[in-house]
Amino acid sequence: MFDHKKERIDDRTISLTKPWLRPIVRGKELKKVEFGFKAHILQAGGISIIDYLSPNAFNESTRLRQSFLKHQKIFGSATHLGADGIYATNKNRRFITSKNIITNFKKKGPKSYTKQENSMVEIIAKERSTRMEGIFGTHKRSYGLGKIKARTKENEKLRIVFGILTSNAVLMAKKKETKPLVVEQGRQLKLAV
Repeated sequence: MFDHKKERIDDRTISLTKPWLRPIVRGKELKKVEFGFKAHILQAGGISIIDYLSPNAFNESTRLRQSFLKHQKIFGSATHLGADGIYATNKNRRFITSKNIITNFKKKGPKSYTKQENSMVEIIAKERSTRMEGIFGTHKRSYGLGKIKARTKENEKLRIVFGILTSNAVLMAKKKETKPLVVEQGRQLKLAV
């Protein structure tokens, strides 16, 4: 570093036992830097799907088109999209507009949203923040993804994948549970409690 007058080393090793680990700058209040894999996750109906998983930092806004096409292939077409502000690039805006998708992106230029559009944007933004950020917390807290103690890169990937798959399985099992209907004579059908 001194000889080449550099202040940074690309792909530097920060752990001898886990040489694949790289620092990922998060800019959050409590944890400025995190270590481990970065996942790009798409979600529909509470089900999380890993779109991209890497030990290196990457700009997730470049993956919007691929994620949309993957979502379309799995779930069918989408009418709404909730995403962080980093996704609101001109390229992504053109793509989203061409597909007639409503987003929570802030509008560009002097023209503002109508009341109806504004309420839709607020709903999408709220859903995105509660569902997506909430599921990350749930994965970390309840499915062992907060601190992964794997010794190899492949095992770490497997633990992430199985943690998310387990979360999806639990969610689907909860959705599948239906309460039996109880019929009372002369009254409406009521759900058994």
